[in-house]
Amino acid sequence: MKLLKLLKLLKLLKLLKLLKLLKLLKLLKLLKLLKLLKLLKLLKLLKLLKLLKLLKLLFNQHQRTPCRKSKLLCEKSAILFSNKSNSTY
Repeated sequence: MKLLKLLKLLKLLKLLKLLKLLKLLKLLKLLKLLKLLKLLKLLKLLKLLKLLKLLKLLFNQHQRTPCRKSKLLCEKSAILFSNKSNSTY
C-alpha cells in the first residue's frame, strides 16, 4: 500500500517537473518573440528615420535650388516615398 502511494507521488513529481520545464520553455519562447518584436520595431524606426532624413535633405536642397535643377531629385523622392508608403512592415 505504501509502495503504491510512493509510486504515485513519484509520478506526480515527475509530472510537476515536466510541467515546470514546459512552462520555462514557453517563457523562453515568449522572451525570444518579444526580443524579435522589439528588434523589428527598432528596424522600422530606423527605416523611418532614414526616410525622414532623406526627405529633409531633399527638402533642404529643394529650398536652395530652383525646381528646374532639382526636378530629377524631386521625381526620385516622390518615387521613393510612394514605394515606402505602399510597402507593409
